[in-house]
Amino acid sequence: MTLAVTARAYAALGNVTRLRVCHLLSIVGVGGLTPGSMSTTLAIDEGTLFHHLNKLLAAGILRVRKDGHMTYYSLNSEVMVRLSRGLVDYAKGEPRGARRGGK
Repeated sequence: MTLAVTARAYAALGNVTRLRVCHLLSIVGVGGLTPGSMSTTLAIDEGTLFHHLNKLLAAGILRVRKDGHMTYYSLNSEVMVRLSRGLVDYAKGEPRGARRGGK
């Protein structure tokens, strides 16, 4: 994971609504939720939700899967683990996983 990718992911997480989305999806687990379910549970309109889902998708934090006409969003656990480990490494002064670079 490059520093640019890491920074983009942390920037995407730097919003209360997006953190609420991630928290909800972490509770639900691998199966994920539809935007309608998230919108109802979080009490935000779907337009606002889609804006935040797109930011999280672009940062690689979410996964999306289609099942017929339904769309489900879930956390990309691999990315979340890498971000968490990277933070711990930086706190210890051992930023071994970070690489410089663009995308």
